[in-house]
Amino acid sequence: MDESQLCSLPTTDISTSLSKDRLKLFINAVPKLDKVVRALLVLPAGMETTLPSFLTTTFGVQDQITVPTLLKASQEFLKNDIELCIIHESFEKADIEAFMLDCSNAKKSFASAYLIRSDNDDYKLPQGFSGIIRELDPTLDQACIVKALEQRAASHEKRLLELSDDKSISSAEVKFRLLFAQLTKVVPKDLLHLNVIRDVATELSQGKAIKERRIGKGREPVKGKNGKLLLLVKSFTGEAAFEVSEQDTVDYRQLHLFDNVIPGQIVGRLYPPGEGEDGVDALGAVIKAERGDETFVDLTEALTLKQETGRSYQSIFSNKFGFLLELGAKLDISEEFLVRGDLDLHYGHIDFVGTVVVNGNVLPGFSIKSRSGIVVRGDVEQASLFCTEGNIEISGYAHGGQGSRLVSGGSVTLKIANDLFVEAREDIIVTKEAVDCCLRAYRSILLSHASLIGGQSYFTAACEIKTAGSDLGTKTELFLCNDVEVRSDYTALTTSIQEHEQVCELIDLHLGPYATSPDRVQLLNDKLRKKMEQLLKKKANVLSSLETLNKRQTELLSKATLLAPIRVNFVSYCNDGVTLYSGEEQFRIVEGEAGPFTIDFDRDSRSFVRSEYKPLETINRSEAQSTMETETKQDGPEEGSTG
Repeated sequence: MDESQLCSLPTTDISTSLSKDRLKLFINAVPKLDKVVRALLVLPAGMETTLPSFLTTTFGVQDQITVPTLLKASQEFLKNDIELCIIHESFEKADIEAFMLDCSNAKKSFASAYLIRSDNDDYKLPQGFSGIIRELDPTLDQACIVKALEQRAASHEKRLLELSDDKSISSAEVKFRLLFAQLTKVVPKDLLHLNVIRDVATELSQGKAIKERRIGKGREPVKGKNGKLLLLVKSFTGEAAFEVSEQDTVDYRQLHLFDNVIPGQIVGRLYPPGEGEDGVDALGAVIKAERGDETFVDLTEALTLKQETGRSYQSIFSNKFGFLLELGAKLDISEEFLVRGDLDLHYGHIDFVGTVVVNGNVLPGFSIKSRSGIVVRGDVEQASLFCTEGNIEISGYAHGGQGSRLVSGGSVTLKIANDLFVEAREDIIVTKEAVDCCLRAYRSILLSHASLIGGQSYFTAACEIKTAGSDLGTKTELFLCNDVEVRSDYTALTTSIQEHEQVCELIDLHLGPYATSPDRVQLLNDKLRKKMEQLLKKKANVLSSLETLNKRQTELLSKATLLAPIRVNFVSYCNDGVTLYSGEEQFRIVEGEAGPFTIDFDRDSRSFVRSEYKPLETINRSEAQSTMETETKQDGPEEGSTG
């Protein structure tokens, strides 16, 4: 057998049973088998250790070999991908089974296991634990050992096909194992395509020519995730988000075009790019992965980017009231929402914490809620406008109707108003005409260049009108109020009191004489008595409710403040039908009178005083400021009470 044949010998297993003397004899005989042993060991490149020195340096030639020494040796062999060499003398059953397990593991990695056993045969080794197990006669001498090894080398393929259970494996399987053993020396096992290698082995066993085949593939590096911007609020894009009610209906006026944003609110998060996953080439060399791309965001002064403690991302905070606006890669907070045309189904109801500007008209059935102000450059038709802190300005015609209201935490400025309910915590200003309107100003009503025809006007400080009433004597009422009477909820309270009183009067009409003498009801027959008792019970309930309402009215009036002076100026003309009220007092214009002239209400004498025209004076509200603000914030004007 030449050297090339020896080098191609497959790795396999040998089991011998030798005495201690025979063990030493075997070790001494190994140098004569140097080439065969080298081929069987498949030593790594650069390792020149021969089998005798390898055994000697690893185990030593000792009479007694300990279990820890064997375990350490087996681990070292496996780590270096060297064939497992186990030597044991007389161990317990558990020790032998442990070595068999190591041998089995070595077999799975296609390394050979050499078993040299002593004379103790009390426990027979099971078959099949690591390939072919052959028992040699313990009386064999050195020549027999050499002969046995040479015979095995001459028929290595046949020997390799034999299993402990006398079954055989195919030639293709043998070639597959040989190929795999050689390939794993240069290619990581997990990168090999076992099915392809097995197919190649099959074709080789059939004598076929092998074309180029891809037997392994590396892993491409995976680039890290890119940084990203995550918005936590809905920015304004013009895209609607309809809401479905519990009845599965959709109100197409509720579009939810954006989310309101307040100072200090987190509107978004900026996540950094992630690290990639390294790849490997076909030989196992690492291919470094790229980090993900950064995401850059341009923020205006309305937004602040901060790194929060313990978070991998940065948070974007708002510095203003408004809505989030995306302008390409730029983010901003807009304090003004602009309706470029009419407020219709393209925009729906508007609810905004900033200022709302409508370039066109507000169509019937729509509403605007704002914090900072509302500006309508067109008309308002049967719509409602609510502003909690700012002013309301309408440049065109404003027509109200049932359910239509204008409520402002500041002032309201109108050009032409008809059948409109207006409530303002400051002033109401009309520049041309107001017809059949209910105006409630917590300070003044100013129509210095406009006409006031019909309706009711409530104010606490002053009122100036160019022309009041009409030639037809239209009933026009002016109420000089304190800071409680001017509020719509107080008017609703007084209206409810009046309704209760009217109900009591109607019940008394039905009761007749029994209203003042309820004891006489017992003298009636059963049918009439039951009817009268029901009416008396109903009256008692109404009176109880009326008592509660009167207490509420008394409580509110006890906190009221009458601001002085209260003045009404008529600049051009005041027609008959105009009446001024202050509490129980009233002043009626019987015949039309040309202006300018002034009517003051003297709080001390509780009477109206007509005089020459006096300009409106600045009202000192310092005494009532605290009470006014507290009451108005708690009780009105509110959307619930005004619309």
